[in-house]
Amino acid sequence: MRRTLILCASLLAFQLVHISANSQSFIVTAQNDTIRGVVEPNFKNKNPTKIKFSGGTSTAEYTPGMIKSFFVDEENFVSNDSVFLKVLVQGPKSLYYLKHTDLTEQFFILDGGVFKKLLYSEYDRTDDQGKTVRVSLKTYVDQLKVYLGDNPAIENKISKVELKYNKLIDLFDSYYAGSKSKVSTRVVKQTSRVEIGVLAGVTSTIVKFANPNYTIESSNGSTDFTGGVSADIFLPGRFTRVSFANDLMYTSFDVTVSNRSNATDYYVVRSSRIEATYIKLYSMLRYRFPFEKSYFFLNGGMSNDYAVNIEDAFTQQTIRNGVVEGEMTGKVVPDTRKFEVGYVLGAGAGLGKVSLQFRFEKGNGVSKFENFQTNSRRLFLLAGYRFGK
Repeated sequence: MRRTLILCASLLAFQLVHISANSQSFIVTAQNDTIRGVVEPNFKNKNPTKIKFSGGTSTAEYTPGMIKSFFVDEENFVSNDSVFLKVLVQGPKSLYYLKHTDLTEQFFILDGGVFKKLLYSEYDRTDDQGKTVRVSLKTYVDQLKVYLGDNPAIENKISKVELKYNKLIDLFDSYYAGSKSKVSTRVVKQTSRVEIGVLAGVTSTIVKFANPNYTIESSNGSTDFTGGVSADIFLPGRFTRVSFANDLMYTSFDVTVSNRSNATDYYVVRSSRIEATYIKLYSMLRYRFPFEKSYFFLNGGMSNDYAVNIEDAFTQQTIRNGVVEGEMTGKVVPDTRKFEVGYVLGAGAGLGKVSLQFRFEKGNGVSKFENFQTNSRRLFLLAGYRFGK
C-alpha cells in the first residue's frame, strides 16, 4: 500500500510540475524577415487572435497587424484583420480556413491580394402550398467558378462541391492537377486520429453483500494499485472535442464484510472475504473543454470486466444468548461469474501530455445469484501520460 501511495504521489507531482513542450517554429515579420523561435501552441480549438512568440531571450505577443504569418506544429497561419487564418492550400490560387470558438467554420480565398469569404446561407421560405421549406444559397459556387475559371475542366466539380474542409481541399487538388501552376503549401486532410497513452493510480473498492436475512455490521474498503493503457479516437472536423476513449486496465480488490442475521437471542455472525483480480475494458465517450494551455473533460460509458482470479471464504458462528454454539467455514459465493459489466462516470483535467482524472464505477459483482448480490463500487484516481504530439 505504501508503495502504491508513493507512486500515485509521484505521478501527481509530475502532473503539477510538467510544462507542455513548445513547438519549434518561426514568424515572418512585416518586413518579410523570418525569425525562428517558439510559438506556444495554445489555440488548438480555434484560430488565434494573438500568439506568444519566444525568439532568443525575449518573449512577446503578436497580433495579426504586427506580423505577416507564423508556422507552428507543421501548420502555417497568415494575418487577416483581427485573426490569423490557417493556410489549407497556397499557390497562385489559395484557400484559407477559420474556426471560431463555437466550432463554426469559414473558408477564404485570396483574390487580388484581398481575403474573400466563401459565402453560404440558409433561410426559410413559404411555398405556394403554404409549407415552409429550407432554402440554401450557395454563393460560394459562383465565387469558385470565377476564381478557378482558368481550369474549365473542373467546372462540374465546382458545381457539386460542398463547403467542407476536405471537399474544398480535394477541389483545389483537382485544379492544380490540371494546371501548369504549382501549389507551394497543402495541408493534410482532416481524418480521425488516435492518441495512445498510459494510466496509473489507485482505486478504492467497496463490495456490498445484499442478503435480506442479514444486516451488514462492518465492511472494509480495499485500496489498491491500478494501471493500464488508453486509446483515444478523435473525430475529425468540428467534432474535435469529442473522442471515444478505450482503456484496458488491471485492477484488484480484497474486501472483508461482517454480517449478522436478523434474530436477537439466537443468531448467526458471518465474516466474509473476497479477493479478485480483473482485466477491464472501459469504453467511454469523452468531451473536452479547452482552456488556454490546459483542458477539462467529462467522460462516461461502460465497463466490461474479466476476472483473472477470484478467491472467497467465510467463517460463520452460531450464537445463542451470547454463547458460541457452533462454527463453520465455506465459500461466500457458491457460483461466481467471470464476466462483469457496469457503468463508469468521471471528470478530469489535462496539461500538455499529462492528465489527472477521477472516476466512479458501479458493477454487478461476482455473484450470479439474484438473492445474494455482491455489487461493487469503485473510486479511481488516475494520472495519465499520452505519447506523440
